[in-house]
Amino acid sequence: ALLLYIFYRRGGKEPLGINISTCAKLVKQAAPIALCDIFIITYARVDQIMLQGMLGKESLVGIYNFATRFAEVLRIIPLAFMASIFPSLCRAYEQKRASFEEAYRRSFKYMSLICIPVAFASILLSKPLILAVNGKYVAGAPILTILLFAEVFVFLGIVNNRLLVSSGRQTLDILFTGASAAINIMLNLLLIGRLGMAGAALASLVAYATGPILGLLIPFTRPFSMAMFRASLKPTGAASIMLLAVWLSAARFGLLASAALGAAVYLGAIALVRGLDREDATLIRSVFHKV
Repeated sequence: ALLLYIFYRRGGKEPLGINISTCAKLVKQAAPIALCDIFIITYARVDQIMLQGMLGKESLVGIYNFATRFAEVLRIIPLAFMASIFPSLCRAYEQKRASFEEAYRRSFKYMSLICIPVAFASILLSKPLILAVNGKYVAGAPILTILLFAEVFVFLGIVNNRLLVSSGRQTLDILFTGASAAINIMLNLLLIGRLGMAGAALASLVAYATGPILGLLIPFTRPFSMAMFRASLKPTGAASIMLLAVWLSAARFGLLASAALGAAVYLGAIALVRGLDREDATLIRSVFHKV
């Protein structure tokens, strides 16, 4: 409001007022996004609420919350990346569909290259990582591993969400996020009583994977989901080789050295299967050049 007042005082050409038709148009476009955010908040937090209500053990909830916060830190990567390319996505969809398709294929590829090896590495590294930060939460190591695998679908889901908004199909995301919220609640009811914290984490994993699977059933989103799954194949193969290398070398070289070795093995495997092409290399060099 202050900025608007300053603009007006400095000679804004438009008189201050309310344009009802513009407001109605904006509300209509934004309402699906707001509803999706409500669903996202629901399935992102309902596991913690239900864990507290069904088990009633503050210590377990604290361990689970610690693992959740740890995993969620990574979300800044896809959020920042998609925020930077979102205007280009909107222009590409309106002007040149081939550029739009190329942009979302590369977006899925880059996010897969980052999140999948992190998830695989957590199988061996979650426990020492938590011990290094705060040893009293070490019981949450298996939970952190499950949640980091769930983050793979969060990374890809954020890309998918921005694709739907940039193409004006944000109403479809209500289906994906609503289904994820409903499945998360139902699975928490079924699994928390039997598996405790692990049940809540598994419910999140399945709920986050629901959107990409549903996307295969809808003609408009099928290309997105197909590109999403194709983009994950090479990083998954390379991450599996990385995990094997870390596991075989950890006893001999120590965890820190074997983790460095695993990172080198992952990059080598990605290069071997041509997970990055010349244009990717050019883009990466340009980024480092700017830095």
